[in-house]
Amino acid sequence: MKIQGAFGKVYKVEHKQTKQIYALKQISKQQLKHQKMISQIKIEIKIMYSLHHPNIVKIYNHFEENDYIYLIIEYAEGVKIPY
Repeated sequence: MKIQGAFGKVYKVEHKQTKQIYALKQISKQQLKHQKMISQIKIEIKIMYSLHHPNIVKIYNHFEENDYIYLIIEYAEGVKIPY
């Protein structure tokens, strides 16, 4: 399953070994550069790692490639995404 947003896409993914379900958010670096938001997203990622609350989606990991930043986040089943 894929959902498209302003800066990228979100996929429902499954860890091969544990079968745990996650959301994988793929963010376009080109879109971030165009909007001058590269430093903003890096700050938001740091903030996400520090937040621990039942009403806030948890980030488990992140990584980068040449064209995209990827966030591995908690899968919130049944939650309507406003975009």
